[in-house]
Amino acid sequence: MLLVSCVAGAAVPDAGAIDASSVASDADASSRDAVSFDSGCDVGVVPAALPALGGRFVVLEPDAGSPIPAQAGGRPIAVWRVEDVTAFAGASTSYDLAASSITGTGWVVVASSEVRLALDLDLALASPGRTTHVVESHALRGPYAWSGVTVHVTPTCAMPAVASLDVDFTSGDSSGTLVLDVNSAVGPLTLLLRCQRTST
Repeated sequence: MLLVSCVAGAAVPDAGAIDASSVASDADASSRDAVSFDSGCDVGVVPAALPALGGRFVVLEPDAGSPIPAQAGGRPIAVWRVEDVTAFAGASTSYDLAASSITGTGWVVVASSEVRLALDLDLALASPGRTTHVVESHALRGPYAWSGVTVHVTPTCAMPAVASLDVDFTSGDSSGTLVLDVNSAVGPLTLLLRCQRTST
């Protein structure tokens, strides 16, 4: 599932989870020379005036209940510009996720007949004595079916490849949220994206 609050449930990847294209760059102190990949999926025209997003990780604690908010639906057709991302991760990781952060850009266009999506994320992963930067790119395009709070996408192209993707959403007049699952350098993540929402 894709959770965009602009990503629902604890992120255990399945056929609908996007698998990240990424390269880790590591150094004794901090490395910022990560490599960004061409996604290989033509997602069309990028929306203008994309904001720089900020974000953080939240570790899901077993038996603590899900902190990921249930989505309320609405009307998904819009341009969603991602302003903020919360990445929910399992407890098993070699990084200090509480001290890690996320930057980058992201957008989702839900038109009358298709969804187009692109996320370019820089994961600044903290560990003792160093910060490792991992750049991950996700791209997807394809027709969809909309039911309740979920947009179900059947991609005609996706990089990394994915058979289908469910996106839960809440839409307001000028803002909203989306939820989706991805595979990343730190394992499966559920992303909660908070977005600007406009008609163009």
